[in-house]
Amino acid sequence: MRIKWIDIAKGLGLYLVVLGHLVKYGSPVFNWIFSFHMPLFFLVSGITFNYSGNYLFSIKKTLKNLVIPYFAIVIFGIIISFIVPTWTPLSLKRSLLEVFYYVQPESLHVGQIWFLFALAMVQIIFISIREIKIKNIKVEFVVIISFSIGALFLKYFETKFHLPNLPFKLDTVFMAILFFYIGFIIKEKNLAERMNHVGNKYLRLIFIVIALLLNIYVGPILNSTINMAANNYNHAIFFFISSFSGIFAILLLSTLIKENKFIEFYGKNSLSIFSIHSVFLYLFSYCLGLAFATHFSIMNNISLTYCFIGSLFVCVLSIPIPKIYGLSVGKLINLFTKKNS
Repeated sequence: MRIKWIDIAKGLGLYLVVLGHLVKYGSPVFNWIFSFHMPLFFLVSGITFNYSGNYLFSIKKTLKNLVIPYFAIVIFGIIISFIVPTWTPLSLKRSLLEVFYYVQPESLHVGQIWFLFALAMVQIIFISIREIKIKNIKVEFVVIISFSIGALFLKYFETKFHLPNLPFKLDTVFMAILFFYIGFIIKEKNLAERMNHVGNKYLRLIFIVIALLLNIYVGPILNSTINMAANNYNHAIFFFISSFSGIFAILLLSTLIKENKFIEFYGKNSLSIFSIHSVFLYLFSYCLGLAFATHFSIMNNISLTYCFIGSLFVCVLSIPIPKIYGLSVGKLINLFTKKNS
């Protein structure tokens, strides 16, 4: 059974993702959005994750729902990159590395699908950890905290010794699994439903304002730019405070909104729209360049006004995506499922 305000939280998060991929890298708006938007998605993914207890079934389900779509969208990215003028990748080697090593094919204009592969890795590692059973020891907690600390050390060594990121976004995954785990615990302890009954609406508004002020001060102001996709968190304590305060504000705001068909639509279909939206971002910057006879690129030189216009542009173009996604990627998933059954 779907929880409407969780769908609203995902819808709000999706809009922030779209806007965050338009605004200038390192700008105040960028730093605010990136201080919590991806931790929010991993945490909400944990809340909505259903683990049957059947290990192999769960692994197959993850591969079917996340990894197959990843490669399907890569194929779409290849096609679209050779159709649009000036979008053709300059390096085949670089594109192959992006697809199979970094799992972030930016040269194919679908770079944001790294989230699908990362979430698949998070789910596989998480359900594998749950299979470890040692009497009276919180194995999950200990292992996941160790992963998160490991992610911070990885970034330190990658920076100090100029090492490449780990394959398959594993360095990001080691941090993301903490937020996923917390989301899963929220679901397991039924805390999501309790949050829907925290005080009256005025008290929730006060909490939202306090959480946002804390998030803005600790995140964009004290911690500057962070980027979960690049395993970049700057000061770890600031990162955790800004992430959880931002997440808390969005979740509480969603419980106040309660019901909104428009936002719910994007929340229910966040995975498919998230997967494709970067194509529309590039398309918007391309059209903007044609209109003003100059070069525009996302996260670089588009004014904040046009970023908001572009985010609405992407939201409108995304309306048919869930249907198209179901007819294309959905059929591909079913085809692979039948072959392997």
